[in-house]
Amino acid sequence: MSLFLETIRFENYQAPLLAWHEQRLNETIRAHYGNAGYISLAKLHPPDGRLYKCRVTYSSRIEKAEFTLYEERRIESLRLVFCDSIRYNYKYADRGELDRLYDERRGCDDVLIVRQGLVTDTSFANILFYKEGRWFTPAQPLLAGVQRAFLISLGKIIPMPISWREIKQFQRFMLINAMLPFDFSRSQGIDRIEFS
Repeated sequence: MSLFLETIRFENYQAPLLAWHEQRLNETIRAHYGNAGYISLAKLHPPDGRLYKCRVTYSSRIEKAEFTLYEERRIESLRLVFCDSIRYNYKYADRGELDRLYDERRGCDDVLIVRQGLVTDTSFANILFYKEGRWFTPAQPLLAGVQRAFLISLGKIIPMPISWREIKQFQRFMLINAMLPFDFSRSQGIDRIEFS
């Protein structure tokens, strides 16, 4: 069975979404291993107060936790790619299929994956779309990220099915994940998405 990942943002010794990560990790373990007990992530501590990416690799137990200083990967352009067969509803350590799609970016910074006509995610992040003062996110992402779940719970973003043909109705897009919290300054114009 594949190993799983949880990627956690630590800054100033704090992990604001730690409870969300812990919940997803334990739901993944229950789905794949049954009742294996509850794993707490509270003992994870970065070396200092700088911005760290904590990468937790696990099966029915934590196999490894690594802290690395984080530097944001700036994504300013996306290329649409189509793949009806991709499945990534759990955060697997094996990213082979995502990596193959990423290789189709042809000069763009990342890909935007369309499955069965609907927009899902990029190769490493959930996506938000902006129009008329509101932010929307695809209702059927490849992976329901913790940052996405958190923002939905606050009412900051609205899930809805988004066809790839509807993308041009929006004005801007923004990528979010555990390491990329909501920040309008990172958003890009919708014209930065290439369709061919």
